[in-house]
Amino acid sequence: MKKIIGLIFLFSVGFMGVYAQDDNADAKQKGAPKKGPQLSILAGGLFAADLSQIKAASNGRDYITDINAVGGGGFIGFDATYFEAAVSLEGSSSTLKYSGGYPESTGNYFQAFNLGLSLLCKYPFYFGNIALFPLLGFEYKIVLSQSLDGAQLSDSYYKDVLLCTKSDFNTLAVHFGLGADFAIASKIFLRAELLWGFRAPNTDDNYYKAVEYNIDPDANIIHWASVPKIKVAAGYKL
Repeated sequence: MKKIIGLIFLFSVGFMGVYAQDDNADAKQKGAPKKGPQLSILAGGLFAADLSQIKAASNGRDYITDINAVGGGGFIGFDATYFEAAVSLEGSSSTLKYSGGYPESTGNYFQAFNLGLSLLCKYPFYFGNIALFPLLGFEYKIVLSQSLDGAQLSDSYYKDVLLCTKSDFNTLAVHFGLGADFAIASKIFLRAELLWGFRAPNTDDNYYKAVEYNIDPDANIIHWASVPKIKVAAGYKL
């Protein structure tokens, strides 16, 4: 928990350092930013998915795991015209499906609860009370808890069965997309974002079920993961 608090602290301090570089001036139009970064606070909800496949070539067979997790949650964030930083809590669930070298039609029901730290760069274009902006950034997810077939995973299960730790399931993803702000008052606006991205393999992806099915840990691993996300929030300009 101390590590998580420390990450959030450093994340916030870094973001505020970007904001502190410029001073604000009066806005010239409703919905437009001030000359320096306009600091705003955000709060909203999100829908996300992790559409992944892991293929391990070992012993002349392909061992394939499909992970199609969907979920949602909420987030709070800060915006400084060209940057958006957010902290989120997100739950997800998936029916893991195994094929190839695995016994056919096998699978597990998997659930996870994560803390997300994201930073997005953006460049707004203003059209009256509407702002449109492309987005590019990253998100790091820290696993808080996981369960398999309804049973919460313990530290001993990670160590003795999965041969890893809970932190091995932490993930890093790169996101890109498009967002829009809709000004509904001088300081209040609504924000919508549509994001797509790619998740880098985490430590466990390369060893999942390697021992149980005698897969060579050094086998050639082919991994892909797309991570779409939709975010909707209300914002307040400070």
